[in-house]
Amino acid sequence: MTPLPTRLRLLRTERGETQEELAHAVGMSKETVAGWEAGRRDPDTQMVVRLAEYFGVSTDYLLGRSDVRGGAAASPEGELPPLTLWLREWMVRHRSSLAVIERETTIPGHWLRRIHDGTAEYVSPVFLERLAVFCGATVSKVLAMAPQGKLATADPDKLLGVALSADAELTDEDRRNVQHFVRYLRGERRGSASPGTGAEPDTRAATHGSDL
Repeated sequence: MTPLPTRLRLLRTERGETQEELAHAVGMSKETVAGWEAGRRDPDTQMVVRLAEYFGVSTDYLLGRSDVRGGAAASPEGELPPLTLWLREWMVRHRSSLAVIERETTIPGHWLRRIHDGTAEYVSPVFLERLAVFCGATVSKVLAMAPQGKLATADPDKLLGVALSADAELTDEDRRNVQHFVRYLRGERRGSASPGTGAEPDTRAATHGSDL
């Protein structure tokens, strides 16, 4: 048996995910994931790559060829962004998982994984608002922890023009998110609880509360 079953189980449990949640995330059945972890079957090469990307590790680590996790998400714990540390702590306290957060907030899974792994250079304020409300935190606090990356210095009008052009391969939701971000860059969203409101955000989720 290769180390893959052990590594896969370790990575899954570190995220607090069930086999069913992992299966949903990678488009497989729970029985298939259970088979991988039991060593009864092996994922094909394409799936190994997908699993490695999902967990932010190298394929060599996943297959047991290296003890160095590697991958785009391999940031030393002490250097992880504040938003990542906060989210991980919240998930541990509330025994939640990325799959649950994705389902309840409709934030795309690949964005949540980037936040969780510390590789997101920018996160849409719209997604951050949803995450804050779900976790019972103030929106302003979560926005303050968000990475800005190179987009923080982007020219708002130029960014909006590119995003809304006919050549841009974006969904309607993507375009709305860009519009929200442009308003954020212009300072129109400072202190806003949600698009179109002017109240200072202090909304806390009734069922998920947090003291973070």
